Order: sequence, then C-alpha cells, then structure tokens
Amino acid sequence: MLGKPRWQVDVKESSIVKEWFSTVDINWLRKASNEFVDKWIAEYGKKSKRPVNNIVKINLTNKLLEISYEFEEAFGFDNTKIITLPSKSSKGSATLTTKSSDFLFVMRQIADLNIVGNIAIKADTYAINFEFSSTVNDYQVTIPSSNRNGKRYSKHFTNYKPIQSSNPTFNYELDDDEPDMTEKEKKQLIKRLDRMRHRAKSR
Repeated sequence: MLGKPRWQVDVKESSIVKEWFSTVDINWLRKASNEFVDKWIAEYGKKSKRPVNNIVKINLTNKLLEISYEFEEAFGFDNTKIITLPSKSSKGSATLTTKSSDFLFVMRQIADLNIVGNIAIKADTYAINFEFSSTVNDYQVTIPSSNRNGKRYSKHFTNYKPIQSSNPTFNYELDDDEPDMTEKEKKQLIKRLDRMRHRAKSR
C-alpha cells in the first residue's frame, strides 16, 4: 500500500543437500562461542567489512568444526581455529566460505537464546542451516555461502513475493458486541491511509 517492499528472500523448501549434518546442544554452541566467536568479534567485529576480515572458511567433518580467518588474496587464510564436535554427533563433510558477519555474528546471537532441546545443523557448499526451538517457537536460520569477494550464493534461496492488497480491508464479526472501532473512527483511519498512499506515490 505504501510502495514497493524491500527485496527479501525465502529459503527453498528441501533445497539443502546434507553433505554434512550434526546435532549439538546449546552448551556446545556457547562453548564454541566462548572459545572463538566472542574473541573474533571483540577484535575484528568493527572491521568486519575490510577484505582481510570479510570472509571466513568453514570446514566441517565428523569430528570438528574448523574456521579459517584473516584472508589475503595472494596467500589465502592466515589463521585457523579448530573446535571439536561432540562424539558421534556428526556425519559427512562440507567446506564453504561465508561472509564473517553472516556466520560469526549469527552463531553468537543463537548462543544467547533460550534454546530447548538440540540444535540440528546441516550444510553443503552453498549454505549452512541451523534448526532449533525455544519455549516460544521453532526456528530455521539459513546462512548462504559466498565467494572470496563476499558475494553471497543464491542456490538455496528464492525471491520473497509478498501478497499486497490494492485497498485496505477491515474485518468485523457480525456478532461482535464491542467492535474495535466506531464507524467514525473507521472513516478517519481510511482518510489517513489514503493520505499516506498519495504521499508514497508522489515521492
């Protein structure tokens, strides 16, 4: 109603091929965050857009999560942090490069949540996906991989297309003894919406 929406994406249903899969708990994620992610953010977080800090390489095996960082075009990654995975928690292998702000910041944020039960992580060359639950809802967070210039890959994503109504509509229950607004209030609201719509068109 107020103009074209900002571009967003949806994750394609059943798109990610599980080259690597693991089940961990919140304690492992917080330990991993304490061992590496917190320190990286403290040292490089405000410099994450610089080419040397823009990307990280993630190598996943059945025994470990390996994060390579401090990238130079001529020499590759200067440093690597190895984080051991829980015994018999993982299968397969995958290697991908992501924007550091995508992977490390999201991993840190998830570690702060009140997660109930296990966290399922799956990955392939083009994305890494976290699935978990809180006391409120179930969540899926999918992080795209990128090339060495930090350009994200779109293999597992599709354009999000919201459904927009051409005119506002109001729903009233016929048996509602106390409607949300009076007829006068409804007319005033419609006038305000019309003014907003005209302003958006004139810009």
